[in-house]
Amino acid sequence: MMPQKLVLYNYKQSPYSHRALLALEALGATYENINVDIWDKPEWFAKDIYPEGKVPVLAVDGVHVPESLVIVELVDRLSGGNLVPADPIKLAQSRVAIEFFGPIPRLCMQLGTKQITAAEFFEQSETGFERLHELLLEQAENGPYFLGDQYSLADIAIAPLLARYLAFCKFILQGYSPASISKHPRLQQFVDGNLAHPAFQKTYIGDAAYAEYLQMVSAKMAAGPK
Repeated sequence: MMPQKLVLYNYKQSPYSHRALLALEALGATYENINVDIWDKPEWFAKDIYPEGKVPVLAVDGVHVPESLVIVELVDRLSGGNLVPADPIKLAQSRVAIEFFGPIPRLCMQLGTKQITAAEFFEQSETGFERLHELLLEQAENGPYFLGDQYSLADIAIAPLLARYLAFCKFILQGYSPASISKHPRLQQFVDGNLAHPAFQKTYIGDAAYAEYLQMVSAKMAAGPK
């Protein structure tokens, strides 16, 4: 049974906040959504909500719970959902996939800040998506989700990062997409299925809005600290 009141403090451009939104929507939870601008944080947020100043934070009947994956697992348990695999092996494999995929979207920032070359970006992207395909096949021959036909923790954790990676490629790299995606039907199913999920469609800010956000971040970084 859900608590009486859920309040999500999030930043809509953040993929980590998006994870929490996805879980709440996928589980049909009733919640209040408060956007916190991480570039201009209000004083009350660190003072009254979370001293570290990071989002997302979920207030559960007044108790503040940070960290995106902690929130996903908490909401799933509170609602009696099945986003978190009951099988401990499946849960462990899901967490491995989540940890593995994390560095792939960070390639975008590394390329943007010239920590890596374009050639390194493309090579590491292809290697990463090939490995993701292998991890998907370990779970099921067909999708559209990580565990096959069950929408779960791994999908919620990976999809927000995946969408923003693809948006970066679309707008910054003139539509580049890893060849592995179109080459492997299972991987293509995973991408298409997650981006088409109703909860994702309802909560994603959209590629164009994310591209505008990237331009804003680039301008702030170029300007340097105030």
